[in-house]
Amino acid sequence: MNLPYLIFYTGVVWQSGHEWKVARKFTLKALRDFGVGKTSLEEKVFREIHAATDFLKATDGQPLDPRLLTSMIIANVIYDIVFNKR
Repeated sequence: MNLPYLIFYTGVVWQSGHEWKVARKFTLKALRDFGVGKTSLEEKVFREIHAATDFLKATDGQPLDPRLLTSMIIANVIYDIVFNKR
């Protein structure tokens, strides 16, 4: 079996033995290439958390749907990784 088949059709969770080791190594390398585990990614996430905190303070206790805020936090982090802009 080749690596794309292992990861995309069977998933990393359902692997065992040698296939699991190969898929895990590939997945961890891909995540590291995107900045997972690096302080720069942590800084991006903390920046978004601070922005979300400021937004919540500005609502002055009014009810809101947290799904939009959560989606924006995730989208901003991904956008920052890909385009280096918020």
